[in-house]
Amino acid sequence: MGTKAPKSGYKPPPEMQRAMQMRLSMVSSNLLAEPFRGVPPSQPVTAYFTIGGWKQVWRRFLAHAKSLYTLAKTKKAIPGFSKDQFKGEALTLYKQVCGLLAAGDKTELRQLVTPAVFSDVKRQLKQREDGGWARVHWEITQEPTARELTVMQGRLIMIDPKDDTTGFSQLTVRVPSKQRFAAFNAVGKLVAGSLEQEIDVEDYWVFEHSMKPAATNRWRLAGRLSILPHAVEQRQQPAGAQQQGSDAAAQQQQQQQQQQKQQPAAEGAITARMGHIAEQQQQQQHSGKPARRRATAGRGRR
Repeated sequence: MGTKAPKSGYKPPPEMQRAMQMRLSMVSSNLLAEPFRGVPPSQPVTAYFTIGGWKQVWRRFLAHAKSLYTLAKTKKAIPGFSKDQFKGEALTLYKQVCGLLAAGDKTELRQLVTPAVFSDVKRQLKQREDGGWARVHWEITQEPTARELTVMQGRLIMIDPKDDTTGFSQLTVRVPSKQRFAAFNAVGKLVAGSLEQEIDVEDYWVFEHSMKPAATNRWRLAGRLSILPHAVEQRQQPAGAQQQGSDAAAQQQQQQQQQQKQQPAAEGAITARMGHIAEQQQQQQHSGKPARRRATAGRGRR
């Protein structure tokens, strides 16, 4: 007696249906939405009399509106969220990640960063080992307060625009501090940095949180950004030194587009090369002037 195949309308019991269901939960988008590129320079008064100048004003207004919208959505989706509370969490996460990077603890780092960042962390730690760095000393000598952190930008990544729970909130934070770094080889010889010298550090980190309500969701490091040199230089210039005339805004926009094309994609969301701090320390020794390190990371996934 043969076994009959079930009819097309057959449905398994509810217990079997629950067991057969596959639940997918995205930990991260593995992308960075419109990475922050630095504070734009102030516009000359004459720019408001040009079409290019008003286009710049509109772009800046939209960027600010996006940040406000992101903060509003984040507050609605994440219970207990506030900017002050977030800054405290961001500072704690910043110190944890930096300490674990120095210690080379990949197990703990996996829980604090996105998968895209973790892939680059493993690559950079392998390069550090190949370069003869057996031990790394890192300490933050002047820790900022939570109020000294600045939320520079907010952006949303929505997997399904009709479902807010599929989205991710990304907040870019400026973290100023003073740090000390030194690297030693297997025999204990100093190969990079200095145990005595401290340097000014200004990091721009992107923290990401899922909009889906779940107890396991938390803020994670999604990227360390490299601020464009032209954006920093123009920000430091006095207003009188900027270009004047009717074509000032248009020329500035053209230069920015040209430099953005030349900039590499900087994939990977983090470069854990603490040797960059050592380079800054060497520059300070030769010049006697404090050097400010800019974070050297990039975007998310390829």
